[in-house]
Amino acid sequence: MNDSNSEFVEKSAFCPQCECLLKPSFKYCPNCGQKKIGQKESLKELGSSFLGDYFTFDSKLMASLRPLIGKPGFLTQAYIDGKRSLYISPLRLYIFISIVFFLVLNLGSHSSNIGESGRKWDAFFNNYMPKIFFLLVPFFALLSSILFRKDGHGIVIQLVGALHYHAFIFLTLIGYLLLSKLLAWMGAYTINSVLLGLLGVWFLVYLFRACRRLSAFRGWALVWRYILLWIIYIGVVLAVTLLVFAAFTMSIS
Repeated sequence: MNDSNSEFVEKSAFCPQCECLLKPSFKYCPNCGQKKIGQKESLKELGSSFLGDYFTFDSKLMASLRPLIGKPGFLTQAYIDGKRSLYISPLRLYIFISIVFFLVLNLGSHSSNIGESGRKWDAFFNNYMPKIFFLLVPFFALLSSILFRKDGHGIVIQLVGALHYHAFIFLTLIGYLLLSKLLAWMGAYTINSVLLGLLGVWFLVYLFRACRRLSAFRGWALVWRYILLWIIYIGVVLAVTLLVFAAFTMSIS
């Protein structure tokens, strides 16, 4: 084989990502899934790649949000069963929803009537709470893996469940924040307070239903594990939040 043919094989017949040998009929690498790219990529291919990624994300997002809201533990069970291609990955879903949540929260935090302490709390919540929750999600997963270790789910599956649960909390709070602004504008503060209380109850019920779907425990064996999980986790969340807030206020005073 001459040099020109060797150069052609080197550039055209091997995957540029994993260097797997590609047959001329291949459109995708069978080893890593990388799309076969021509020597001169057209604007049409560039646009198609962008739109394909965008609409794939959009369709997976819609497919993930419905069970996330109405079917506690469904997405985690689908992940366990290997049905993962239809839904957004747990980490990507959590990051996307948490970013939207803190953006929505930040939009309503700039008020001239909240006072100095209120402004400090807003600054702390916007700057530190995303980081606190990002660290506490693995703690939730670790605590779950200890309490439900006999179910046989490892720490990774518990982390998936924790990501889904916290994504649900943030998604629900996004809806509450938007609705509460409307209720506040209407002066319906009592309804707003009742709605917040119902939301807290729904968080408890949602977690219990998720635990029941994913765990083999039933009856009192499930109930006491669920109660202990919730009490320890909420206690740690409050303790960490107050400690970090105290350190934050001392640093700016």
